[in-house]
Amino acid sequence: MSAEALQKVDVIIAGGGVVGLSAALAIANHTNFKVAVVEAFSVTSQNTSDLNVALGHPSFDARVVALAKQSYLQLQRFGVQVDRVDLCPIKHIHVSDRGHLGQVKLEEKDPMGYVVALQHLGAQLQNQVEKHSNISLYQPDKIRSITQEPGAIECRCESVALRGKLLLVAEGATSTTKSLLNISNHVVDYEQTAIIANVEAQRPHHNQAFERFTSQGPLALLPMNGGNANRLSMVWTLDSSKANDILSLTNTAFLDALRRLFSDKLGRFLACSDKVSYPLKLTTASDFIHHRAICLGNAAQSLHPIAGQGFNLGVRDIDALLDVLKDGQYALGSFHQLKRYRELRAPDKQSVVTATNALVKVFSNQYLPLIVGRNLGLLGLNQSTLFKQQFVKFAMGER
Repeated sequence: MSAEALQKVDVIIAGGGVVGLSAALAIANHTNFKVAVVEAFSVTSQNTSDLNVALGHPSFDARVVALAKQSYLQLQRFGVQVDRVDLCPIKHIHVSDRGHLGQVKLEEKDPMGYVVALQHLGAQLQNQVEKHSNISLYQPDKIRSITQEPGAIECRCESVALRGKLLLVAEGATSTTKSLLNISNHVVDYEQTAIIANVEAQRPHHNQAFERFTSQGPLALLPMNGGNANRLSMVWTLDSSKANDILSLTNTAFLDALRRLFSDKLGRFLACSDKVSYPLKLTTASDFIHHRAICLGNAAQSLHPIAGQGFNLGVRDIDALLDVLKDGQYALGSFHQLKRYRELRAPDKQSVVTATNALVKVFSNQYLPLIVGRNLGLLGLNQSTLFKQQFVKFAMGER
């Protein structure tokens, strides 16, 4: 690598997924820092049925994310522009336990959150990053080595060497950059598999999200936009030993099994996309800060989807980071700045990890006393205005 190839920036971001690109835009829009994003995949965007779709990145696919209301407002604060045509508002949430009386129905006048497909969100972020004068995007490229100095951090990539004051790692749970920093992972295998597909129901969803706990595992259905009020995104969590049997079903048999679990709230399920699956594990970094480095989003902790908090937690990471970066008393990338970031984020991260683990244990368990207890809890929650308000605040991402 020649000396002429060395590029001096302020902030280096490893990873150009939704967290990395959101962080880049937040920093570039609200500070004078120069930002460099290094992404292993080459991403392009194209218009499909009047919607922008990002292609080439493995995380920009047909899966959806449920943006809590607070996360949506925070993205707006960052300067991230998300086209409303891509968003589907969540106005109602229905939680139930199949075969039992426990259920909770939540309604709000204003949306409690929004559902957006990752390929649409990815396209919006990619387009804005490419046009921003204070962001340099290196793709496809990878960080091959890291040199940490007292006053700087240098990342040598395949095509460029970058020297900055702060490195943000946003490559997900299995980040190679984390390994270069000697940050290890603690992994808890839930021995569960998430099956994901987009389905079409006989009846419109009316902007309602469903979480149904069954003997086969938790089943979530999220309303989708895109000109079809009957489309929903499905996440079905099963024991890994049972997942292959479900994945091997024909679409007709799969939709019939789905209808039996979900009852007839939306009528029959008429069609589904290709099914994809991935193993569920809790992956936490040994530390989410390092010398002149911070792990954001799933690079810090990758959660079970039962509470839908993964990307929302990443947005709160960026929000806290932005506050710290704008605080003039800290030098960029300094120990005191990273220490302050840890103080702001550690309590929220730990509480979400603890709450998610508790939900997995309570609602994935068919032990009779737990079934009785969780149904009493759902019934009590549904009767208590105060508890329902707190539940809504959690769903909306308010802390």
